[in-house]
Parts: sequence; C-alpha cells; structure tokens
Amino acid sequence: MCINGDNSGLQCSCFCDAIPYRPMGFQLELLDYTYYIQKRSTLLEDPAIARAALMHGGLIWHITMEHVQDPEFILSGLGGNISRYGECHRIQGSARTEPDYDLWEETLTEDQIDLLCGVYRVYRSAAGSAGSLTFTQDLSWFPRQCSFRNSSLDLGHWSPDAEDWYQCRVQMYLTADPKGQCLNQAEWKSYIHLWQTTVRTYKGIEVVSKAFLNRHFLQHV
Repeated sequence: MCINGDNSGLQCSCFCDAIPYRPMGFQLELLDYTYYIQKRSTLLEDPAIARAALMHGGLIWHITMEHVQDPEFILSGLGGNISRYGECHRIQGSARTEPDYDLWEETLTEDQIDLLCGVYRVYRSAAGSAGSLTFTQDLSWFPRQCSFRNSSLDLGHWSPDAEDWYQCRVQMYLTADPKGQCLNQAEWKSYIHLWQTTVRTYKGIEVVSKAFLNRHFLQHV
C-alpha cells in the first residue's frame, strides 16, 4: 500500500486572530508571558488538539506535557470530530481487488503550532511607514519547528540537555531576566547553535562506550 500524494486537511478552527501583532521595538513583560501560558492552556483543553500536539513530538510535545495531566488519553484513539481537526490520506489498495480507503490522523495547523510556541508577528517598520502593515517578522517565546528541528537539542528524544535549556528559558521569563526576550527565528538558530557541542559529545560518548564494552565485556562472553 502507498499514499498517493493527495491528502486533504479539513481544519475548520482558525487561530489567526490568536497570533498577536506588535509594533516594532515592543518590550515584553512577565504579564505577556503569563497571558501566553493561559492561551496555550486554553487551546490544549480540546482533546483532539492535545492528542495531535503530543504526537507531534519534540518541543511541542514538551510544552503540551505541562498542561496535560494524564497523557495516557492519547491511547483513546481519534475523536469524533476528526474531519474538523484531522488530515486525510488516501491509501491505495495493495491489489486490484482491494478498494482505496481514507486514513485520518489528528494534526495541528501552523497557527496552532505558532500559538504553542508563543509567536508574535512584529511589524518591521514604525506605524504609518510605507509597508508597515504588510512586512512582519516572527518573534517567539520558544523556537518554531523550523528553528528547533535538526538542532543540537533535537536528538529524537527529550534529552537532559534539552530539559536544562528549556527550564533555563522559563526561569528567565519568570524572573524578568533582561536576557529573556523573545527571539526571531534566525536568532533562535544562533542561540541553539551554542549547544551544538552536545551532539558531538553524545556521539563521542557512544563511541567510547562501545569500545569499552567490546574490550572489557563482550569479547569475554
């Protein structure tokens, strides 16, 4: 069986209005962070969205875990509103006698992902300037998927280093640390790049560990 490439998502819930716009040069405060936490908590009250966020993995999964008391509910299966929140894949039968069928999965929209990451759309020009209402950049409390994916923190599992990094950022926000400001996506990539040695360290430890086991244990079995 294979997916023929045609899939359709029926996403009726629109969160465009939930992504806030801010003027150039705005400064975030603790109240802004608190409001962001409330917004993502409200979004995740919908079981379908919470399930999709947990299955998304990575940073989105970790953010969601802060609001979901019992993650085991993900095993309850798809909700009755799958046509509203899900994405449909048309699956081709493996033989001529087998008909095609639809396979649905719960997914997140880009706006929902942005809301969970705490995205603000910031105008690049001052109010009244030419193009000020059309050109924006995305600043966020946490990096969007495009900045987090394949970084040194994205190891395929939630590592201790990723947890330390996350808690460090949260403490910056809660204590109103001047360094704890929202970053644009280029800044997030540069910030996370400082953790790149983590990947090399993990790989080095793995190589040394295998050599140690082979030398002192496995060859004597």
